[in-house]
Amino acid sequence: MAVVFNQELGITNFFNNSSSIEIFNNGNSQIYNSNTKIYTEVLDKFSSAIYNSYEMPAFAVSLHKETINSLKNGIWIKFNFDKQQVHNDMPFDALLVNIQKDNCGLNIIRGCNEEYSGRCFYLNLENSNLNELFDFLDKQK
Repeated sequence: MAVVFNQELGITNFFNNSSSIEIFNNGNSQIYNSNTKIYTEVLDKFSSAIYNSYEMPAFAVSLHKETINSLKNGIWIKFNFDKQQVHNDMPFDALLVNIQKDNCGLNIIRGCNEEYSGRCFYLNLENSNLNELFDFLDKQK
């Protein structure tokens, strides 16, 4: 498998290169390819929310079983990539984000070979939030 490595890209630049997204809503999931309308709408709303964000050191570490269990509650988006990516020396082929209202930051869980284990990324959303995206996804049930 080819690895894409560009240390100069911030983590926010990777989302636009995802090949599909999987939306989890209280345990139910649906996959949308990059050529679908909902993929575009979700990516637009997500990109808008993280526009002025900045990366900070993450305190979170993902434990696979805990993460899988957490997907049963709330709204999550999994950004899938065709090829393994690397950022800050941490490989991933998926990025998993819990979409919650009124959060001023978010942990980004790395998926690699169907496993959600290890260090996470963290984005400070500055003066933004994911409320619009949350409301949109909540209506998609």
